[in-house]
Amino acid sequence: MTNFDNYITAEYIAKNLDKYKRSGNGWVACCPSHEDNTPSLSISESDNGTILVHCFSGCSQELVIGTLKQMKLWPEYSKSCHSSLLNTKKKCSKVKDNKMQNSNIITLPITGEIPPPPTWLPKLGEATNTWEYTDTNGNPCFKVLRFETNEGKEIRPLTLAQIEQGLKWEWKWPGGNRPLYNLLQITNNLEATILITEGEKAADAAQRLYPECIATTSSGGSKAFNKTDWSPLKGKQIILWQDADNTGQAYIDNVAIILKGQGVSSIEFVDIKQLGLQGKEDAADFEAKGGTLPQIIEAIKPYVVYTSIIADLKAISLTDAEGNNKTAKSLLNETGRLFELFHDTNNETYAVAYENKKKHVFRIKSSQFRDYMAYCYYQLMESSPPGQTLSDSINTIDARAKYDSKKDKVYQRVGKHEDYISLDLNDDEYGNTIKITPHNWEIVHQSDIPINFIRSQYAIPQPLPYEDRPLETLLSELCNTDKNQLHLIAAWIIGAFRPNPPYPILVLHGSQGSGKSMLSKILKRIIDPNENESTCTPGDEKDLIAYARNHRLLSFDNNSFISNKLSDNLCRIASGASVSRRELYTTANEVSFKLARPILINGINVNIFRGDLLERSIVIELPELRLNQRKTEEEINNLFNELLPEILASICNRVSSALKNINTIHGHALPRMADFAKWVMASNIDKSEEFLKLYKRNIIENSENILSEDPLAEAIKYLGRSLTNQSKTLWEGTATQLLKQLNFSISDKYDELIYIQKSSQWPKDPRSLSSHLNRLSPDLKKLGIILSKKRVSNEMVIILNFENLAS
Repeated sequence: MTNFDNYITAEYIAKNLDKYKRSGNGWVACCPSHEDNTPSLSISESDNGTILVHCFSGCSQELVIGTLKQMKLWPEYSKSCHSSLLNTKKKCSKVKDNKMQNSNIITLPITGEIPPPPTWLPKLGEATNTWEYTDTNGNPCFKVLRFETNEGKEIRPLTLAQIEQGLKWEWKWPGGNRPLYNLLQITNNLEATILITEGEKAADAAQRLYPECIATTSSGGSKAFNKTDWSPLKGKQIILWQDADNTGQAYIDNVAIILKGQGVSSIEFVDIKQLGLQGKEDAADFEAKGGTLPQIIEAIKPYVVYTSIIADLKAISLTDAEGNNKTAKSLLNETGRLFELFHDTNNETYAVAYENKKKHVFRIKSSQFRDYMAYCYYQLMESSPPGQTLSDSINTIDARAKYDSKKDKVYQRVGKHEDYISLDLNDDEYGNTIKITPHNWEIVHQSDIPINFIRSQYAIPQPLPYEDRPLETLLSELCNTDKNQLHLIAAWIIGAFRPNPPYPILVLHGSQGSGKSMLSKILKRIIDPNENESTCTPGDEKDLIAYARNHRLLSFDNNSFISNKLSDNLCRIASGASVSRRELYTTANEVSFKLARPILINGINVNIFRGDLLERSIVIELPELRLNQRKTEEEINNLFNELLPEILASICNRVSSALKNINTIHGHALPRMADFAKWVMASNIDKSEEFLKLYKRNIIENSENILSEDPLAEAIKYLGRSLTNQSKTLWEGTATQLLKQLNFSISDKYDELIYIQKSSQWPKDPRSLSSHLNRLSPDLKKLGIILSKKRVSNEMVIILNFENLAS
């Protein structure tokens, strides 16, 4: 806070206001004299050191300076001292003349004859509404005036000031804690229930709607709640009625925490969704719609106040029963007891911390949890904990979570509980999340959803969904694809919002300039926005597991080759099977992780040579963008940000439909990823047949592509055609004999097939040939080539039936 013995500079003032930043030779920040979300106050210094302030939203200089004085960001000096400070910036001593010092200080309560208040301002005109605040005896303290302008409403305070000549109305907020609206009625009605709204207009409407209560509010907007004296509400029954937006939710959450500390007897809230309020609607809008008291009473529900661990730390004593200072180990262990602990199906441990209504889930063995524990210790001791002691304490918490706590599930972005799905918006400011049921979806708070969402430290918040157009329509403005491909991409997105596997793999390929990377970024931002939007193909299981543990969507950019080992692991992740690796610092122990994730791969070519992986994939070939189609990345990002709330709303509607209709999908011949197919069909029941046809066709085309690109498949097809030309339909022999036969066939047709033998995919020995054949078997069957085996004596004989080989 400002001290009379400190220098007052433009920089000092700016840095004590919201959203300050440099602007030329001065600063800009949010103006404290009105609700300001975009910095509109200019603060600078002239050549002689005079501080200059100007509000571009229309607040008078007198009002701004008066507000800054109340915030102790503008000194209350005598004229001589004021001149010395502003013009020469020399150190100024505190003014000791009390009469001079108090010459313009607003004081409460008011004594003396009260002059008539002004109701007009030059730039704003005549006030449309005036609300009066009084002390406990009913004496007026200050007024709040509302002005209507072309840009919207403007709120101005008008306060009685005590000056040498008596009382004077000034366009300033009062000093000290401000009284509540309707304070006299609250004081005179000890048993009345108090209904708190955000703003005086809403309070007046609530009072008319619910006359048995006393409606009140705090002055100065939603962010000035802590400048009000809430103590008169001690022991009262409270009902909170928020405005229907994020700011309204934050306001009643903050007020609820203050009221809990004041010792109110109970807190309830009006469920505005049940009243049908949305946008920024409040009690006044509900009254204008013809709302009734029975509707309000039916919508009143208990309100739960969640406090944070940081607040709970205050209950920890720094000394023991004998008065001795506690050790760092003792304090850290007591801090650890404040967390909710659990472990998941991978036996990994977690700690849950609440900050008001926001829920944070930490991996106990993560750097984020270690940092948070150190921060908690700092709150207690204002110093860092000893490193080894902190490690020992975390190990103790880890053991408790592993052996003495419940087993629970952890989700990223999409979670399921009972019959509903929740989408985590990563909203740390207000704690919003989405609850989707078979009937609808709604915005709720994290504290209302018993689902554990783990977040990467690089995760990015998503906006609240609103409006709704078909997903394909919205994607058509962002995707360089045809109509059929657009339906498949939309289906893949809906599949990614299913909480359980399997998840198909989306493969985007095309020539340079087809927009593969940009489309991949867009899809990542829809499903799992993260500062690290994509990565190269991981080199081993360790890299793959690390990436999967921190991302909901695995996005591999500019892929050039997928090894057989990586292909197997991607199949496991898409299907929800376990991926294993050797435990760090050991040679024998194996760590297994059950990871189920949607996967996105892009590259110039498909580069998938394994039929089991390709059969799990949706492959989209993007055409090259024409010159008149090209947009800058900034243009695409702006368009995407504009469309994202609608995209999320459309996804929510489709997921709700899937939950409602999933058990009605019967009698269809489903492909390998049957659960995914049923989910998408249920999400858009009117076009379910169209999707299934497109999806099956894509799978068939994938099989045809892999057979045309697989060297062994090409050689077997050539062998089959050679035999059928000789009126033979069967080939029998061992793997050794088959490899020899295929090599001979290639040599026989050297000019046409020699490239096959040089391929890295060509089997080099009978064992690799047999394994490769097993993977190709489903795709060969689609061409009419039936693979079977039988044991003759001690040898395994391979049988290839070419009877139905397609020409």
